[in-house]
Formats: sequence, C-alpha cells, structure tokens
Amino acid sequence: MMRFSDDVIIGLYVPRGLSPPRAGGEQVECARSRCARRERTAGTRAYRWVPREKNRPVIALCPRCHEELLTIITGG
Repeated sequence: MMRFSDDVIIGLYVPRGLSPPRAGGEQVECARSRCARRERTAGTRAYRWVPREKNRPVIALCPRCHEELLTIITGG
C-alpha cells in the first residue's frame, strides 16, 4: 500500500465517509506517511478519502489521522 504525505492527501483527495467496521484483530492500514499507529480493536472504522481525479485509488485513514487532516484543512 502506498503512503502519502499530508500535502499530497490534502491536495489530491477529499473525505467521503466511513468504511465498514473491522473484525477483531484486523488492521486499519492508514495511507498517511506520518502515521505509526495501527488500529486493532474490533469495530474500528477507517475513513475513506476519494480522489479528486478519477485515475487514482481510494485511500483509507485511521481515525486519528483523519481528524488531524480535517483540522489542517479547516484551519483550526
């Protein structure tokens, strides 16, 4: 899985909702390059970010990285 910098994610992707809940022990593989944390609890959901251009794949972010990037986008 490719991992992206904050600038690339913010510039090329927009948030679009949640993925289905993960089963116990399944990992949320975050696409953010700065993320070192892996979510392993049952029921954890990844946040889907879709590309602004059609030729890129949809990426998933862990809840913590999703919130951090939303804070950067909104300027708060």
